[in-house]
Amino acid sequence: MTNYNASLANAALWQEPPIDQATNLFLLDPSVEHVNLESQYQYRNKIEPEDIEEKAEEFKKFAAIGEIPPTMIFVCKSTIFPYTWDIVYGAIRCAGAKMAGCKIWAQDGTNLEEKLLQRIAVSENLLRKDPNELEMTEGILRLVSLETGLDQEGIKKLLSWNHNGRRNDVVPNSLEAWAKLESVLRSLPRPIQPATFYKKYLPLLSLPAALDKAVRDGVLDYSKALELRRMPEDKLEAAIATVIENGLPVAQVKELIQRAIAPTKPPRPYQPIASQLGKLRPDSLPPEKQQELESLLEQIRRLLDAGH
Repeated sequence: MTNYNASLANAALWQEPPIDQATNLFLLDPSVEHVNLESQYQYRNKIEPEDIEEKAEEFKKFAAIGEIPPTMIFVCKSTIFPYTWDIVYGAIRCAGAKMAGCKIWAQDGTNLEEKLLQRIAVSENLLRKDPNELEMTEGILRLVSLETGLDQEGIKKLLSWNHNGRRNDVVPNSLEAWAKLESVLRSLPRPIQPATFYKKYLPLLSLPAALDKAVRDGVLDYSKALELRRMPEDKLEAAIATVIENGLPVAQVKELIQRAIAPTKPPRPYQPIASQLGKLRPDSLPPEKQQELESLLEQIRRLLDAGH
């Protein structure tokens, strides 16, 4: 049976699990129900297989004694075939439960407003042990967009407007939009000052492709990526590899960039010879060598005079 036909068969047999009306909690079986782990609410760009395997091993211990793992995921009904649910948060837990062959507690957020679902997803993402700053920035911008009605460019203009002294309105009702933006940043699990967001996080959205990929893949810290923006384009990929392979701290990254952009000094091949001549005592040479040296020095004087 093809995957497509299997999906049709499962969809025909699938029955919606009983959901507690007071808590919206239900037991979800990921091996039977199709959960979209790459939904619009999922901010992870990459899930490591090792993380799923680790979670599966943890869940197997509960399955072995007939218990449900004491954890929860958050979902809402999907409109994308063949999925029955979109993950809001808990993608690794859901994938781990599927690998372990066990059910998992899920909370149904289908009836919640889109704005609240986005806030839940971003908040959970920020509480991860390893939040990716680039993913986080995109999630926060999505929240601000939902609150203000501005697109990404409009939000950038609003932040720049505040940074540069609030001269003129750059978007409709700038003061009202700014109050909403501040409210979003203050209400995050890890509150961020607007100035910090403008200087440290917003520039991540305009990283060169190689830096963007390294940050999304989790192999390069965002603070190092912001420094590496100054690296000449033809030296960037080699610099990224050097920083990652050697685990260079930010201070050494700055030194690496400084060496790359410092003006190249022209070679001075005559310096060693001039140094030797300065130390030489001509009277220590045999007479014929003194005459040869004097003749060569005379030629050098003529060349130098001609150069002027």
